[in-house]
Amino acid sequence: MEQVKLYQREGMMKMNNKYKELSIELLNKIISYNAETGTLLWKEMSIETGAALGKNTRGIIIFNSKVAHTAISNITNQGYVRLSIRIKGNKHEYRAHRVAWALHYGEWPVGDMDHINGDRADNRIENIRLVSISDNQRNLCMPKNNTSGQMGVHYDKRIKKWIARISDKNKKVQLGSYVLLEDAIKVRKKAEKDYGYHENHGRKAVKNYEN
Repeated sequence: MEQVKLYQREGMMKMNNKYKELSIELLNKIISYNAETGTLLWKEMSIETGAALGKNTRGIIIFNSKVAHTAISNITNQGYVRLSIRIKGNKHEYRAHRVAWALHYGEWPVGDMDHINGDRADNRIENIRLVSISDNQRNLCMPKNNTSGQMGVHYDKRIKKWIARISDKNKKVQLGSYVLLEDAIKVRKKAEKDYGYHENHGRKAVKNYEN
């Protein structure tokens, strides 16, 4: 997939053992994914699939009676949906958006991923995308400690003015100091467009977590 290759240059995530051990073929036998709703469901486990995971017959029966057909909905403190799969005695944890991407496109995602609307539990395929590290930083929610109502704008008590700045390629770009808050916000918003920031950048945090 061309999009995967495009973002392998930046924000690389090396494919460690937990991804190597869980093939896409095996993943499809374990979990189903609805791309429109973002829902992931545990599938009923066959003897063959159970054997590939290292489960015995009793373990397969217990899984099918208690887990199969249920939604994967465990949410971390950071707001991501997380799941765990035990493969031949080794327990591996996966973030649901990476699993969703793998099931939809047929390969594990490489690099950073972004939830476009800021809701990290919304794993609809239209809401998740592969991004570089810098692109990911251009779609963040508003920090809780922000006092201006605009990311990249803060008040300098020493000079009694509002300071506007923006980040570009890990460098801070100074946008000037202003007496009026609205002037600083206006300059900052223009800079966000000029530097390719996502339109959702600076949104309010979803639920009780932030970047």
